[in-house]
Amino acid sequence: MRHRAISTIFLTPAVLIAAFCASTAAKDADKSRCTIAALAPAVPANITVKTEDVIAAGPKAPEHCRILASSPTVGNEVEFVVGLPTAWNEKFVWNAQGGFAGLPMNLITASSRHYETDVVMKAGYAAGVTDTGHKGRADYTGGPARDATFIQDVNKLIDYAHRGNFVAANGAKALIAAYYGAPSRRSIFSACSNGGRAAMINAQRYPGQFDGYIVGAPFTSPMRTTLDWLLRSKSGFFSSPAAFPTADKLKLVGDAVRAACDDGDGINDGAVANPQSCKFDPQVLQCKGADAPGCLNKAQVDAFKIWNSDFRNEAGELVSHRWLFTGVEGEATGTTTYQIGPNPAPLDAHGKPLIVSGQNAGFSVINAVLGDMVYLNPRYDVRDFNFETDMGITAQVEGMLAATDTNLTPAIKKGAKFLFWHGWADPALNPLNTIDYVDAATKRVGRGHAEAIRLFLIPGMTHCGGGAAATDFWDSNAAMEKWLDTGVPPDRIEAVKIVDGNIVRRRPLCAHPRIALYTGPSGSDDLSKFECRLP
Repeated sequence: MRHRAISTIFLTPAVLIAAFCASTAAKDADKSRCTIAALAPAVPANITVKTEDVIAAGPKAPEHCRILASSPTVGNEVEFVVGLPTAWNEKFVWNAQGGFAGLPMNLITASSRHYETDVVMKAGYAAGVTDTGHKGRADYTGGPARDATFIQDVNKLIDYAHRGNFVAANGAKALIAAYYGAPSRRSIFSACSNGGRAAMINAQRYPGQFDGYIVGAPFTSPMRTTLDWLLRSKSGFFSSPAAFPTADKLKLVGDAVRAACDDGDGINDGAVANPQSCKFDPQVLQCKGADAPGCLNKAQVDAFKIWNSDFRNEAGELVSHRWLFTGVEGEATGTTTYQIGPNPAPLDAHGKPLIVSGQNAGFSVINAVLGDMVYLNPRYDVRDFNFETDMGITAQVEGMLAATDTNLTPAIKKGAKFLFWHGWADPALNPLNTIDYVDAATKRVGRGHAEAIRLFLIPGMTHCGGGAAATDFWDSNAAMEKWLDTGVPPDRIEAVKIVDGNIVRRRPLCAHPRIALYTGPSGSDDLSKFECRLP
């Protein structure tokens, strides 16, 4: 999909992507080379080609050669899958798995988000992904993406942390050259969540492997993320049974936030454009008497205030940013997904709520990070963690996994560009952490290299996509390609909301710290009337 071509005609995503594919594909492959016999002799000896198959064009992906291969690492083996479209644009996009990886490597995804492998193959790119050298247990509570027990094998931990994507992407590049008879002219790492962490740690540790990094909602610090959820759970929503906000109470909050803050960008469209400036006070919803539908009890009000407050340690240092009121608290992909859960938590013998993996996606990560990774004890009660005294024991895991190094100069000197993006309403990974990282990295690389970094924040968008009012689909690859070709960074990217195959809304995404402000007449919704301005 190319946003320069968006008009008043509603086009389906497939038509838009097909148009993009037609304009960029430059080389047709010889499908007869999609065999182990043809590829194995043409790749380095450390690459094992395991299976191959020519996949016919379908509704989600074009005709392509699918290769499953592996490369050895120290004490381990990393498997990866490469999709090689018959109509190739001579470029390569690498993806990375979310959560703790270890998922089956299916190139044809269930959705159509712009960074995923089926979408980029339709645009003509060769695409690949790896499980980073371990298989998540399907019977693990929370699903294989939450299974962190692989940490007990240090070599699998290293492969998950950083080495697996590096080795597998090199293997994918070798297969691309073997299949098409020429190497890719350009390589882009595009991924979200843990994939965003993988992209960043690749740039920090292996500068030069990719030309561009499209980094969505990066899981840069496992411990920061764990504390973002845990601190507010222990002292807030899960401090007592009365503090738990049910689905109707979450919807009540979301509706009230939008009523208070939606028009901050000059237009009421269901999305809060700049949650940092939203001054919503949950106390306005407090029940006048006993708890009842249509209001929050005092414990719930207090929990929301804790949730919306920074945590600092005894020395006054920031430990965890506040969570922002965004207006999507009651949506299916909103706050409940990673921080609340559909039902009240089970209680311990003292009547206190437990923080168990099955409660919500965030709790499964908390238990995996602290139980499986830090304490090597899946029965560890995470409520016992004391952030004043216990942070030291997390240092080894954090040092291995964190992608928080702000020195991007080595990669930038090799020509790399960094396009960060994050949903303002992300309930999983706090966008304030990404803003902190981008601001710090931009300052560290200095004025001479700052133009190689851009961040785009998407109003109303939840984790890696979604949100009822969010314009969560845009052509990030086209933006990156133009940037790499011209050297001119994007300051405005046009995005769309797609419902049932139709574009129902268009909005500009503005490079941080600017936001899109509507300057047109009331009752209109004219894309040309939005301007990128400082809030």
